[in-house]
Amino acid sequence: MSSETNYRIPLFCAVTLLFWFSMYTCVPILAAYVESLGASHQMAGLIVGMYGLSQMLLRIPVGVLSDRFHKRKLFILFGLVFSILAGAGIWVSHEVTWILILRALAGAAAATWVDFTILFASYYTKEETTKAIGTLSVYNSLGQMGGILCGGWFADAFGWESAFSAGAWVGFIGLVGAFFVVEKFDDGAQKITGRGVLQVAGDRMLLTVSFLSILFQPLTFATVFGFSPVYAASLGASKLDMGLLTFFSTFPTATAAWIGDATYRSGSATRTSW
Repeated sequence: MSSETNYRIPLFCAVTLLFWFSMYTCVPILAAYVESLGASHQMAGLIVGMYGLSQMLLRIPVGVLSDRFHKRKLFILFGLVFSILAGAGIWVSHEVTWILILRALAGAAAATWVDFTILFASYYTKEETTKAIGTLSVYNSLGQMGGILCGGWFADAFGWESAFSAGAWVGFIGLVGAFFVVEKFDDGAQKITGRGVLQVAGDRMLLTVSFLSILFQPLTFATVFGFSPVYAASLGASKLDMGLLTFFSTFPTATAAWIGDATYRSGSATRTSW
């Protein structure tokens, strides 16, 4: 591994961790926070769901555009900027409508995750793509868990708004680091086309996995990221308790990502020894 590779991979992992940290500081308290501002259950659910809706609508177009213009690093920078704006905006705004719009902006930031994965995988050989995605998933989960835990603690210690400001500041640190991320593009790579997207979308295995993911996402956002913290608050839970509740609910996901990455590395080492 060259010195450049030694530098760019740890940096990229750190930027990934900071990105997801900044996105998730608000997650354990957001629904309870907007209800404390007078929002109804329906509006709180809409605000929580807006993050996923905008992400769903933008993720494929973002991937196609970044491939078309060969500017994945640029989209990563945009993602971090959007994350900062979303956190800072909720920090200073106490209007439910604005919070709804800002959560849509956070979803737009999350849509750039496709560029994180593709650029990071380009640092590895094609045979090591699984290793690359597994490694990045670990830092994704670590960032989310760190953001959730710290967000709950900050809100409990310093007030609701401190969780949002912490996310914005961490996102700013990640943005500074992202300017030093190394752009890499394979000129010989196959271009993304509408026909190609349709062919991939029709893959039976992909459809099966996507269906399972569709089942998983509503369960997670309706409970862990949605109304479980609200219900816990009605039982007298503190903001830190809400953070811990969400943290331990996401802990198995992070553990699974770490086990998958470790298993792949172990299997790869075994094959190499052969």
